[in-house]
Amino acid sequence: MTFGPDSTDTPSARDRAVSDLLAFVLVFGIIITSVGVVYIFGLGALGDAQAAQQDRNAERAFSSMGASFNDLQTNRGQERLAELNPRGARMSIDESSPTISVDGISELNDQDMGAMHYDNDNTRISYELGAVFRSDDENSVMIREPEFVCRQLEDPDETRAIVSFVDASIEGDGPTAVGSESTMQIGAIQEEQQAHTHDNEIEITIEGSSHADAWARYFDANDWEGDFNDIESGDEVTATCENPSADKVVVRSTEVDLSLERGDS
Repeated sequence: MTFGPDSTDTPSARDRAVSDLLAFVLVFGIIITSVGVVYIFGLGALGDAQAAQQDRNAERAFSSMGASFNDLQTNRGQERLAELNPRGARMSIDESSPTISVDGISELNDQDMGAMHYDNDNTRISYELGAVFRSDDENSVMIREPEFVCRQLEDPDETRAIVSFVDASIEGDGPTAVGSESTMQIGAIQEEQQAHTHDNEIEITIEGSSHADAWARYFDANDWEGDFNDIESGDEVTATCENPSADKVVVRSTEVDLSLERGDS
C-alpha cells in the first residue's frame, strides 16, 4: 500500500504530538506512582530495619556488659564501665524489681534485687540477677545465663549447687531513667559481697521479673525442680536444687551499684 498526498492514512504532525504527550504523561505518572509507593512502603521498611539493627546492637552490648560485670561477682575486679548508644530508646534502672528469696537464709527473704532495662517500642532488654534477657511483645528469651549451678557430680548421690547473683541494690548514682541520642556510660561498682552456705537442698523464688517465662525455661533446662508451666511476665518462679547428700551449697550475693551517665558523643 502506498500513501498519496491526499491519503487519509497518513499520520499528521498533530497526531504525533498527541502521541508523544500521552506517552510522556503515562511515563511521568508511572514514575510519580513508583516514587510514592517506595516512599510509603520502602521508608517504613527501612525504618523497621534500622530499629531491628539498633535492638540487635543493644542486645550485644548488654551481653558484653553482663560478661564484664560478672568479674565483680567472682572478685576479678571492683569496678567496670560499659558504653551503649540507645539512639532515642529509654534506659532505666529499677531499684526494686525483681525480688529474690532463698529458703533458709533470712537475709535473702523477699530481697529487692533491681534491674537495668533498655526499652524501644515493644522490645525490652534487661540485666537482672547477673543474667541478660530480651523480650519482644512480652515473650522473653535469656541471652546470657546467670551464675547459677545445679549440677550432678561424678558420684550419682552428690549434687553441687552454687548460686551467685547481683544483690539488692542496683542503685543509680545518677538518673534512674534516660532517653538519649548520645552514648550512655554505664558504671558498675562492687560494694559488698556475702556468702552463705547450706548443707542440703536450696530453694529460690524470683518474683516480679518481666522475664519470668525465660527464668522458668532456664531452670527447667538446667536440672532445677519446680512447676514451670504457664508462667508469664511478672509471675512468681520457684526452683529447687535437690541436694540429698551434698556437703556444701553456696549462695553468693554481690551488691553492685549501677549508674547511667551521658557520654561525650
